[in-house]
Amino acid sequence: MKLIMDTSFLLELKRGNKRAINLLREESESASDIGISILTLYELLVGSIYLLLKNGDLRERLWLDEILKWVSIYSLDEDSVKRAAEIRARGMVNGEAIPDMDLLIATSVGGPAKLLTCDEDHERIKKLLDEIGIHVIYVSPSRTKAD
Repeated sequence: MKLIMDTSFLLELKRGNKRAINLLREESESASDIGISILTLYELLVGSIYLLLKNGDLRERLWLDEILKWVSIYSLDEDSVKRAAEIRARGMVNGEAIPDMDLLIATSVGGPAKLLTCDEDHERIKKLLDEIGIHVIYVSPSRTKAD
């Protein structure tokens, strides 16, 4: 089974969230592949370029370059978009607002897959994602590095 990590999960790994680190260790043992969405790459690149431009700080970019050495990048394709559109429409029928970026990140990988996330929006649409073979594993964000 593939693992896809969303942006919030990667940032928690960077912060040293022990629950996130342990979860990744456990889940990676049986994973056929570990990756991120092309949209997660976009979000992380924006952050690293921003910090470089604002502060001249390369640390974020160096961290991202290390991450990119060991993850696959899952691109959006027509099937990803169709899965996201179906979930979004079903959510709308139920009066739920589902952020497009979060939904597209989750559907970047085809099921069966596990989404490792610290984003409450993913946790909230867990049942809808389960129906298309994306199992959400939510870890609450850390408050401190000791979490």
